[in-house]
Amino acid sequence: RDLIATSPCTGVEAPALSPARDRVFTDDELRWFWQACDALGPPFAPLFRVLCLTGQRREEVGGMRWSELDGALWTIPAERVKNGREHSLVLPSPALALINSMPRAEGCPFVFSTTGKTPVSGYSEAKRRLDEAMLQLARGETGRDDVQIPPWRLHDLRRTAASGMARVGIGLPTIEKVLNHVSG
Repeated sequence: RDLIATSPCTGVEAPALSPARDRVFTDDELRWFWQACDALGPPFAPLFRVLCLTGQRREEVGGMRWSELDGALWTIPAERVKNGREHSLVLPSPALALINSMPRAEGCPFVFSTTGKTPVSGYSEAKRRLDEAMLQLARGETGRDDVQIPPWRLHDLRRTAASGMARVGIGLPTIEKVLNHVSG
């Protein structure tokens, strides 16, 4: 539009790319995670455990609707999936039990809700409380006050699930299907 003579970005370096994340929970961390969920209660304890058990994305599990469930089959419609392709998976029985333990709020289509009207919200605060509970468990179990748990994100549960499946001999095509990755 020729409103200014030069770009205000001239001489500004492009931001560095963030390094790819590769955080995978250790077996101890996974145990502390599972036990620490007890400190959260619903809806976050069951939600976070379902994330762990299924390896699905946070927004897909957090936005789960009762109408997407048919027994143990969960079908996530294309409009709610990152890659835009409908995704169906058979829920493991522990995940199904957690889902079925959730109360149904009248008129609320969501399995996990903090309001009874909308999908769950408040992840940051729940994650902070979970981190604290995990650290208490780790320190109690080891008897050391200097124990630290490396920073992690909920998305790291997906990578942990994929690594765990590979560790027990599940093939990459099956892992990719479970995670709903579109492979070359």
